[in-house]
Amino acid sequence: MRLSTRFGVMFALGLTSKVMALNKLQSCSSLGTVSADDNCSDRYCIDENNGNQIYATQIDTTKPTACIKSPSGEGPSTSITAGKAYFFFEANNSLLTSSGTVDSGYECTITSGTVTACTSMDSSSLNLDQSKYYLNANSDNLTTALVNFSSSSSSPVDGKSGAFYPSDKNIGLIGCDSEKCEVVASSNKFSGGGNNYYLSTLVSYVIKCNANGCDNYPVTSEAYFHNAATNSANQLIYCNGSQCDGLTTSTGNYVDEDNKKLIECTAGTCKTNTSVGNFYISPNPNILIDCTNGSCENVQAKIGIYLLGIEGNQFIKCDSSSCNQLSSTEAEKIPICDIQNSKCVVRSNNGNNSEAQVLLPEGAYCRNEVGFMLY
Repeated sequence: MRLSTRFGVMFALGLTSKVMALNKLQSCSSLGTVSADDNCSDRYCIDENNGNQIYATQIDTTKPTACIKSPSGEGPSTSITAGKAYFFFEANNSLLTSSGTVDSGYECTITSGTVTACTSMDSSSLNLDQSKYYLNANSDNLTTALVNFSSSSSSPVDGKSGAFYPSDKNIGLIGCDSEKCEVVASSNKFSGGGNNYYLSTLVSYVIKCNANGCDNYPVTSEAYFHNAATNSANQLIYCNGSQCDGLTTSTGNYVDEDNKKLIECTAGTCKTNTSVGNFYISPNPNILIDCTNGSCENVQAKIGIYLLGIEGNQFIKCDSSSCNQLSSTEAEKIPICDIQNSKCVVRSNNGNNSEAQVLLPEGAYCRNEVGFMLY
């Protein structure tokens, strides 16, 4: 069993970048004059009279002190050709590229690579999810690839290779490779019901995705989750109460924190087993997995003998330091008995078990003939 952190140093909840409430771009119909650096004071504007399209600004050749919009509208740097895209601007209304403070943000419709119908992300009509990540349409690499958005603050975020980020419920999940970030799982993927879990960049969090969207979900105690990232070498996510990491394991039993089902890992493959009952050995010493009516939980093991699974004739023995499965030879030493007058009476024909007693003393164990019951 091996734990791995895919993102190097993991981030704590809370972003250190300078933030402020979002403003709006200058209207293209009311641009200012040329600034001291021989550029327009507002590097981009929005034309409300032309489909709310975003334009770069330029100096008016007929009036060198004035600024006008460029002849053609802005397009995304990323490979977006249709759908929605998000543009972010700094205080001088220049596009957010490598660093800086987010001053304004717009959700725009992309049609054949052309940006139209841009709406301020502060607009109540968008009803955007708060504290989510949005792709920066002007970034074509990991630098400032994302913006963490809320109604009161928005912060640029560099994408981390192999990391996932929860986005708006209409978008889904954002993932980053070694070159760029993109939507890797649309919200439609999670509409079939159930929860899907991914590693988060936030310490002691996982990302939980379902029909309601994706969110960073805090995990404050020890827990195991199926890792929904199919391209990951880690089939499970393990949280110890203070940090969550990918878990590489070849064999073992675990309780799925999401649905309390039993996860069985064999030969490097982990699957949910719903045909379960009685007890299973856990990776932790003196902890057993107790499954009743298909629901499982970790319990503190006491010294004694336990039924292993539902197949019969398999047993677990726990002492003061560990729990281990009995071999077939060891299991044969457990007497076969019947219950008579609330007492365990050993059968005279007991499989040549010389250690069996006719009447078992208090605290001893015996089993029924088929090995499905312990007394």
